[in-house]
Amino acid sequence: MNPQDASNMAQWLQEILKILQDTQSQLTDTRSENRQLIDEIKAISSRMEKKDSDIFRLTAILRSQVDIVRGEVTSTKSAVDSVSSHIDSNNNDLKSEIHQVRNLVVRR
Repeated sequence: MNPQDASNMAQWLQEILKILQDTQSQLTDTRSENRQLIDEIKAISSRMEKKDSDIFRLTAILRSQVDIVRGEVTSTKSAVDSVSSHIDSNNNDLKSEIHQVRNLVVRR
């Protein structure tokens, strides 16, 4: 091998070394970017899980409140039905008494 070939080969090897160093640098940068992206994804995932947890908790609270209100409405409806029945009974009693008074008045 002559000196020119050795020089060309040395330049070629230096070019390959530079390409390898650039590739290694790019790989290191890509790994760093990937780690940052993974950290961001984990943070987003954590926030989404917390939001899901909050939604489930609020849904359970709302369901409980709806059940309480439903019970109160049912109780109030029963009370109103009872009062309505009592009023109807009193109304019927009054009608009966009115008829009795009429009958007494008509007989006189």
